[in-house]
Amino acid sequence: MLYGCNVGSDRQFLYSLNQLTGANIAASAHRVGNIAKGGSWQLETRIGLMKIST
Repeated sequence: MLYGCNVGSDRQFLYSLNQLTGANIAASAHRVGNIAKGGSWQLETRIGLMKIST
């Protein structure tokens, strides 16, 4: 698991990480976190199958 803002802005990195690890990936190209601090919990970039719970 990687935590970091803007990781999803580099799709080639995400595809390479997926190919090397076989891991499903969800990432954001924006700030992640509390809305009051300018973030969002939306992970708009996905590679592989995601199991999403609400």
